[in-house]
Amino acid sequence: MIYITIMSIKINVGGKIYETLKPTICKSGYFKNLLGDCTDLSEIIFVNRSSKLFDHVIAYLTDDQHPYPKKYTYELDFYLIKYDTIMSFKINVDGKIFETFKPTICKAGYFQNLLGDCVDPSEIIFVNRSSKLFDHVIAYLTDDLHPYPKKYAYELDFYLINYDKDKLYDDNHEIKSEINKIKNELNLLEHNVIQGIQTLEDNTSNESQKLNNKIDRIRERLEKINMGIRTSIQDKQICSRSGCDNECQTDYYICDDHCRRCSKVLDTSFDGELEFCDNDCSEYEMYCEYHTDS
Repeated sequence: MIYITIMSIKINVGGKIYETLKPTICKSGYFKNLLGDCTDLSEIIFVNRSSKLFDHVIAYLTDDQHPYPKKYTYELDFYLIKYDTIMSFKINVDGKIFETFKPTICKAGYFQNLLGDCVDPSEIIFVNRSSKLFDHVIAYLTDDLHPYPKKYAYELDFYLINYDKDKLYDDNHEIKSEINKIKNELNLLEHNVIQGIQTLEDNTSNESQKLNNKIDRIRERLEKINMGIRTSIQDKQICSRSGCDNECQTDYYICDDHCRRCSKVLDTSFDGELEFCDNDCSEYEMYCEYHTDS
C-alpha cells in the first residue's frame, strides 16, 4: 500500500503528458472515480480536455494556494474539484473594503467562526473595527513575517489570531535604541571636548612657561650689560654710556657728551641695539632720579 502512494501516474490531456502522484490527482473526484482501487499505474490515462486549462488544474491540486483564475472554475467543476479556497471574500471594515481568499482570512478564528462552511462569497462581510489597524491585520494574515506593531496586539486578540508576542514589531524599541545611540555619541563628544580643553590648557601652560623663560633671559642680559657698564667705568674710567669710548674725568662715570643724560639701559634686541632712558639728570651723574638705585 505504501508502495502504491509513491508511484507516479501519467495523464495525457489534449495531447500533453502530465506526471504526478496518485494521492495528488485523486483530490479530483473525476480521477478518484476513474482510478478507484487501481494499482496498475503503468498505462497512460487519456482525457479529452484543454491542456492549457489543465496546467492550472494540476497546479491547484498540487498547491491549493495557487492563484487559480476564477473565469475557469467550470474546469474545476468538470474534474469534481472543490474550489471554495480560491473564492475571494470582501470585508467591509469601518467603511473600507478588503478582498482576500477564504484560507487567508480564516487564519483568524473570528472569521473562521463567522464563515464556517460558507462557500458563497457574494455578500460583503461588515466588521465594526478600525480599518487602519485592519491594514496590519490582513498583511499579517497574508504574511506572518509582516512587521506587525506590538502596540496593536490587542487587535490580533480580537480577531482570535495566534501570534508570538516576542516576534512582533516594537517601534518603541527602535526609538529607545536610537536614543541610547545618541546618548553614547554625546558622551563621547563630551569626553573629547574635555580632553581637548585639557590639552589646550597644557599647551597654553607650556607656551606661557616658554615666554616667562624668554623674559627671564632678557632680564639677565640687561643685568649683565649694566654690570658690564659699571665694571668698564671702574676698570678703565671711560664713559659708562654703552658705545661711547670717551674718557671720563677723574671720579666721574660719564663723559662730557653724556653727562646730563640717564644711561640706564631699558631694552636690548638680539642684534645688539640698546635703548637708553635719556631722562635729564644731574651733571656727571650716571642715572636719573628714577634709576638712581639701579
